[in-house]
Parts: sequence; C-alpha cells; structure tokens
Amino acid sequence: MPFLGGSRALRPYQTGLMDTGDTVIDPIHELRRKCRETKECAKFVKLFEACSDRQPKTRESCEEEFIDLVQCVDKCVGPKLFATLK
Repeated sequence: MPFLGGSRALRPYQTGLMDTGDTVIDPIHELRRKCRETKECAKFVKLFEACSDRQPKTRESCEEEFIDLVQCVDKCVGPKLFATLK
C-alpha cells in the first residue's frame, strides 16, 4: 500500500487541504516549490543538481546534498504551512 494514501482519494476532513470543486489540493506542494526557489534553499538545489549530474560517473550517493536540501525546504515550509491550518 502506497504511503500517504497513494492512489486513494484524499479525505476532505484533512486539515490544510483546500477544496477547489472536484479536486482537493494539499498546499504543501506549492509551498515546497516556492521554498526551493528562495535564496536560502537555491544553493542547496544547485549542490544537489551538481551531485546528481556527477553521480552516474562516480560512486557518490548525493545523500548529504539531498538531506541538506530537504532540511532547508522543511525549515522554510513549516511556519507557512502551520499558519494555514485551521
């Protein structure tokens, strides 16, 4: 079974979700996209992309770069997401 519902429909009672007619949208996806574009996280995006480009040619895993990027995005998203919850 896929994590977080996978192909199952999201239930409208979940907090933080916006109903746009037939579709329920989780605001975290848009917040993550915006946070990846911030000055603070853009440097981690560049480092991760550079590592990803090198990775097929080396034994490098890019785990460290990925974790740094996720931590930056989470730090940015957290306050904004919790401000939207009811």
